[in-house]
Amino acid sequence: MKFRAKLHNSTTINKFTKIITGVSKMAKSGVLRLTPDKLFLILGDKSFGGGVSLWIELDPIRFFDDYIMDGLSALANEIYIEIMFEELLRALKPAQQARLLKLRLIKKHNNPCLSIDTEVISSAMTERQFSCDIPIHLLAHKHWIDFQAPNIPPCDKYNVPFGVGIVVT
Repeated sequence: MKFRAKLHNSTTINKFTKIITGVSKMAKSGVLRLTPDKLFLILGDKSFGGGVSLWIELDPIRFFDDYIMDGLSALANEIYIEIMFEELLRALKPAQQARLLKLRLIKKHNNPCLSIDTEVISSAMTERQFSCDIPIHLLAHKHWIDFQAPNIPPCDKYNVPFGVGIVVT
């Protein structure tokens, strides 16, 4: 499995950070579902009979400058990552003034991690680099069925800038 994404635009970096900030206020953890053509943030609550509580869909072509993803296999070309959104938000803190943000799936000490690298230009015009590795849990293929797209009744769908889809019923 391989995942790498880069954001070079400070406006897009701020928009991504704001999305993660909003998600982290709603839930401590969730699932990041990566596919070749979409990135999903999924918040589920099993205590109320299962089902998806929040489903956010990002279009990598509109959002990221570089997006490379190779999944489990050719037939199951997806990656499901269970992540603590508070830790992701903490790692994105330096990205508020960043000019470059990189997300990578890595293995550190034989454990999977999401690596967040940021490049920031300080007020003294010096370049600083921050790196943070967030421990994650890769979900086994047998659990993927729990995080499939919800059945949505006919509704109006609005696409807002940066490839975020909003569904209104």
